[in-house]
Amino acid sequence: MESVEYEYVTETLPIVSEVSLRYKSKVDQSQRKKVLCSLDVANIVRSFGEMQENIGFRELFYAVMLNKSNTVLAAVKIAEGGMNSVQVDVRMIMQAALLTAASAFAIVHNHPSGSISPSREDIRMTNRLKEIGDLLDIQLIDSIIITEDPARTYSFSDEGRL
Repeated sequence: MESVEYEYVTETLPIVSEVSLRYKSKVDQSQRKKVLCSLDVANIVRSFGEMQENIGFRELFYAVMLNKSNTVLAAVKIAEGGMNSVQVDVRMIMQAALLTAASAFAIVHNHPSGSISPSREDIRMTNRLKEIGDLLDIQLIDSIIITEDPARTYSFSDEGRL
């Protein structure tokens, strides 16, 4: 049997982009907030300066990543929109969940109108994220709508819709 030698020619290899993903928490583990209910998640997002400034003006969409014990790993602004809607790329949410090695996540967005009734798009997005999360074994624990009035908050989980 003849031996065959292969020549490795680097000039003919295609150029390939290298991807580097990194998550590094700036919060000590002992200082991280634990989520016990939907209002805990809503209040985390409500506390962000950008949300405070825009809650009655335009829609903002956040995802909150959690570990197995419902301790917050990260909160990520996913998208911002106009007065009536926000376009959300589910890949951005799942990228953050995978990057943080989250076991669960919650999504939060505001309705500048003050209405807490979920729109058809809110329902569709929630159902889609639940399905995708289930496939990846990352549980969607809640989908929350907040308004300027802290007493007016809607939780899909609290309403038995998750």
